[in-house]
Amino acid sequence: TDCLERALALSPHNPAALTNLGFALADLGRRTEAIRTLSRAVELEPGLAEAHHGLGRVLLDSGDMAAAAESLQRAVALKPALRDACLLLASALLVLRRLADARAVVARVLEIEPAHPDALAAELNCNLKMCDWRGLEGSLARIRALECGTARTQPFLLLAVSDDPDEQLQAARRRAETATVGVVALTRSSPRVHERIRV
Repeated sequence: TDCLERALALSPHNPAALTNLGFALADLGRRTEAIRTLSRAVELEPGLAEAHHGLGRVLLDSGDMAAAAESLQRAVALKPALRDACLLLASALLVLRRLADARAVVARVLEIEPAHPDALAAELNCNLKMCDWRGLEGSLARIRALECGTARTQPFLLLAVSDDPDEQLQAARRRAETATVGVVALTRSSPRVHERIRV
């Protein structure tokens, strides 16, 4: 952040530099400063999608879902292909219980990139929260195809939604292989039998 703060000292009204500093502050966990910095960037350049995106991300991390959704909607309106902002917006909308809106945002990401792992996971999450089982098997099939390839979806996604103990064990092992922290060896225990609840 030192370099960015020096750059701002030379040009204090540079919205791009403020945006970069805001992202850096957020990454350091300095949320209050990040919100103030990114808000200033938005004030100076209302058309800078990245500033709205950064502000929305920090507000989401801070738990202010309504403000996060508002800022992320501006980012997506300015730059619809900003996939990370779209997925963050979908997360905020889910928490706000605006389920259909969240699913529509995820659908836009999947139109741009049909095999985006996080978007596929978000689509499945939206459908589960809406109790919409119509596309469940198709969503799971696309996620399984990714899990078998080099791409990975959100940690333990298949573990959470699969009824098959072998598939759950395989998903957990794959995640353990790519985890950056030490994990214990995974072994199979007696499976718990349950029925999937469908509403």
